[in-house]
Amino acid sequence: MIKKLRRKFIVVAIISVTLVISFFMGIIIVRTYRSITSRADDNLELIAKYDMLALSPPYLPKIKGLNPETRFFFVIVDNNGRVVQVNIENIASINVSDAVNYVNKVANRNKDRGYLSHYRYFIDEEENYTTYLFLDCSREINVFNSFLQISILFSSAGLLVFFFLIYLFSGLVIEPIAENYRKQKQFITDASHELKTPLTIIGANADILEMEYGENEQIKAIKNQVERLATLTDHLVFLSRLNERESKILMTDFSLTEVLEDIIHEYQAVVDAKVST
Repeated sequence: MIKKLRRKFIVVAIISVTLVISFFMGIIIVRTYRSITSRADDNLELIAKYDMLALSPPYLPKIKGLNPETRFFFVIVDNNGRVVQVNIENIASINVSDAVNYVNKVANRNKDRGYLSHYRYFIDEEENYTTYLFLDCSREINVFNSFLQISILFSSAGLLVFFFLIYLFSGLVIEPIAENYRKQKQFITDASHELKTPLTIIGANADILEMEYGENEQIKAIKNQVERLATLTDHLVFLSRLNERESKILMTDFSLTEVLEDIIHEYQAVVDAKVST
């Protein structure tokens, strides 16, 4: 029983700590992801404020508030679906064909912003044309992925350390319960042995009385009660040792009528004595 209780305590403690760590780590990860997305959207909206058809390159010095290290490209499409302009002046890893392919992929989506690979895109619809802006977020995404991996690694390591500490100190936590259980079991065992001595004496005296006066209802009731108390004592010992081994309680059918008849018969002598008085 104590070993099972200790295992349950360790399992509950580990599950509880895992849930707490997962909850707070989830909050941190979600907030970090939203922060990256929010900064990317701010940059995209900052670029979208300018008329890219009228604004000639280089763009970065002319777009106030934009980080000089920002990498982006855009494609302008008219209302007939024809590409009016493709600009890749501020990014080296994209060519014109790649830019058009990116536009084709996001044009079928029902969202005006989102992620495509490591690019954050924003679709700015004007009266005569639509501008597809793509912002390179590879650096931020790589940092986020590194943070995610480190978080998982340290969380797992922390859980292993916590499991080791819980395993070491769980014995101290369970020890008072184990001590109470041992005392309770010892008390039941001692009480059972102490009860057997007077029950044996009472049973022996009942046998002597039966030999001297013959069998009667009173002596039979005494012997039945002695046998009943002896059985209850054995049951107490059995219950105290039940958790020491994998004992199985056998379920059997019995007659409730016979049980009630035995109980009534045991008290019949007492009832007769009171009636006679």
